[in-house]
Amino acid sequence: MLNYSIIGVVEYEVKRLKYKKSFYFMLAIALLPFVTVAIVKYFNLEARGIFPVEESTHLWLYLYGTPRNIGSGTMLSATGIAAYMWLFASLFGGDSIASDIEDNGIQLILAKPLTRIEYLAGKTLSLLGVFTTVYFLGALSSLISAYIMVGPQAYVYLVVILPLVTAVSSIPITLLSAWIGGYTRSSLTGLLSGIGLYFLSSTIAGLVGFTGGDRFFERIFDYSLLDPIRASTQISTATVMYLTGLHKIVFPRIGGVHPTYDVNKLFIGSWLNLVVSSVVILFLMVKWFSRKSF
Repeated sequence: MLNYSIIGVVEYEVKRLKYKKSFYFMLAIALLPFVTVAIVKYFNLEARGIFPVEESTHLWLYLYGTPRNIGSGTMLSATGIAAYMWLFASLFGGDSIASDIEDNGIQLILAKPLTRIEYLAGKTLSLLGVFTTVYFLGALSSLISAYIMVGPQAYVYLVVILPLVTAVSSIPITLLSAWIGGYTRSSLTGLLSGIGLYFLSSTIAGLVGFTGGDRFFERIFDYSLLDPIRASTQISTATVMYLTGLHKIVFPRIGGVHPTYDVNKLFIGSWLNLVVSSVVILFLMVKWFSRKSF
């Protein structure tokens, strides 16, 4: 069971949400599928092949940001809340510790009967709770929007599972942003560091892909299994594919062939990377925070 010190930190963080513009921005993105439905209906995009008619029974997974396959509807996943996991992890992570340091509130907090490990645990749990709640809202709005657009949806049970998966997948980026933000005593630096790490990992993945020739996409995914940032951003989609019985990802044609990738390998490798990287980052962060003076 959680002790009262950790619960106190969680309550403190939840009360601060009403002052955070990033929280309302996240809520707006969670409700974006309703806007997508309105646009699709208004411009009659169903008749133009913009959304995946062949996968209409699980269109909501695309609207959530976790396309089940690489196809005509992948464009829709760019509007899904899961596609911006890295951004929300950077926003909330970068601010979590740095904001307490910036306003000297951390001295008051740590003066209470609260250990530094409990402080970090409370911060982490509160962020996971916020993420899970808003991602659930995003999954629910995606499901309702898809129902309005094309009718009954499949894999409805994932509405409960996916938000937690997406929240947990944000741990590496959240912790790194919080660590850098706390180290530099700047929320902005923490935010920019998370965003920078995301784009750096994507750039490296692209360069690695170019070394593979006709195995471009396979090389990128192989690299993603080693990079915790890349693994974090793809784990929700990999989990969807695995749980819905998709065994192979079929990529666009390169050199006259359609490259494929083993979903089982992607699923297991991404989760293994997430667990190992999260434990390592958290361990190093605790060691640093325990020695830091305020």
